[in-house]
Amino acid sequence: MFKPHYTILYLLHLLNIILLYLETPLYLRKFNLHKSRFTLLRASQCSQIRQEAVSFQFPRVLSHECISSPYVNSCVSTDRPKVAFSAGMNEEIYVGPFNTDTTLIYRTVHTNVGSGYNPNTGIFTAPVKGVYQFSFTTHAGANFSTFVILVHNINHLSMISDWKAMDGSNSAANSAIAHLNVGDQVYVQLYRGTHIWSGLHSSFSGMLLFPL
Repeated sequence: MFKPHYTILYLLHLLNIILLYLETPLYLRKFNLHKSRFTLLRASQCSQIRQEAVSFQFPRVLSHECISSPYVNSCVSTDRPKVAFSAGMNEEIYVGPFNTDTTLIYRTVHTNVGSGYNPNTGIFTAPVKGVYQFSFTTHAGANFSTFVILVHNINHLSMISDWKAMDGSNSAANSAIAHLNVGDQVYVQLYRGTHIWSGLHSSFSGMLLFPL
């Protein structure tokens, strides 16, 4: 016996499948026409996604850490560049004052993924184009003023300052986010005539937030 409500339910179910299919990126669609129906297969491995992306000419998927789709469980691409560093000064001594602006050198490297930081010069050089976050800390005594600047090429991003005072020593920190091209340099500069106290109080670190 013909039952119209079964037909309506079937059509609604089929419409729901079609709508979900249309919301799925082209490079994640697969067909199975067995028994007159199709299914959308979950893609949970990066290798499968990369292979399909190349087949459908979607190169930008290679840099995606996670693809937003109900048919993708998770995907952390190994092709995404990884850049991060952290360095400090273990020797507790006064650094400065100097007669000229001086780049601070953090020789104790805690991590340097991507080899962007040079512990001999104190300069980070961007290995890939992207948006980076940097932070730096410093400590000052009461004998001299402190004026420390985070520099991107020749542009000042942020600074820490503390004038000579009778309240003893002080610690401070600051950070910045910057868009870097390949070869751009970021470093911490001590302004002439000022000083810092090194040791674990003074550090310089940064990481790639995402490539561009």
